Amino acid sequence: MSNFLLKSDEVLVRYLNEDDFYTVVKYANNKKIANFLKDNFPNPYKYEHIEEFYIATTLASEITNFAIANEKEFAGMIGFNYLKDIKRFTAEIGYWVAEPYWGKGYASTALSLVSNYIFSKKNVSRIQAEVRADNIASIKVLEKVGFTLEGVLKESFFKNGKMYDSLLYAKMKN
Repeated sequence: MSNFLLKSDEVLVRYLNEDDFYTVVKYANNKKIANFLKDNFPNPYKYEHIEEFYIATTLASEITNFAIANEKEFAGMIGFNYLKDIKRFTAEIGYWVAEPYWGKGYASTALSLVSNYIFSKKNVSRIQAEVRADNIASIKVLEKVGFTLEGVLKESFFKNGKMYDSLLYAKMKN
């Protein structure tokens, strides 16, 4: 297996490996990240969480979760899953970037690389992302990469005892 799956000048999208575990825990154990993600992203984030995630990822029939990195270290995660039934040609994508890499183009570069990969290698015609309406940084990333706002989902995101609106963004293959 090659070290990286996709690459730009500075950003790598590559397979997660056991050497990343310490750095994943260091960066993922951050409420500023967890507050915008689904509840299956633990907070606090502990070593056993990355071990369980790694085992599940590597045992899957297809690897769809990847590390965002540079040549030196892990910098975040990006992954997608296929929707089912009548939505089987749609992939849902999600990502997070470690706080030291915020505002440096890691998320938008990784999202662009993985979106292009999905459209060119997978039987997908649409990629969508749901983002909490107050996650301005992620909204900017999606729009920068060409995702279009399709709708507001009122009070669809429950986190830390509070309801939030979420926004549905999508990008089409053609």
